[in-house]
Amino acid sequence: MPVSGYLFGWLLQRVKDKKHFYLAFSPVLLAASIVYMIIGEYYDIGMFAPGENAYYHMLTYDAIACLALTLGLLGLYYAVAHILPHAFKRFFTYTSRNILAFYCIHWVFVRVIINVILYAVTGTQLLPVPYILLLAFAIEWATFAVILLYRKLQRKR
Repeated sequence: MPVSGYLFGWLLQRVKDKKHFYLAFSPVLLAASIVYMIIGEYYDIGMFAPGENAYYHMLTYDAIACLALTLGLLGLYYAVAHILPHAFKRFFTYTSRNILAFYCIHWVFVRVIINVILYAVTGTQLLPVPYILLLAFAIEWATFAVILLYRKLQRKR
């Protein structure tokens, strides 16, 4: 996954017309990944297999489909970025510049909340979708708050 991101970044830096690049590749990548995911769901293979831990047993094809989906979505994000207000752009710029901190802190929250708190309280790691979305929103904003506090403390030093 990290190597594919590195290679995509290397390629993207050399593209002269990003709009044309995304317009050419995003629909193809999105369509291919969606078709694969429909097939995977229908046949219960890889990360689509039954059970709550199937995501952790993804096949190479699953990883390729996830990468295709991610790269395809970048084109969609590129298009949407041109119509977003400046405040949203600032937020996403800050997030991308601090992505390593977001990733590390986010996973600490996720592991503690899901494996310790949620399992201890409910006896399972499963939640209904509305609660998952609410929990994801809370974790993202808590992560953002911790990073802002950490950066503020760093500047004081």
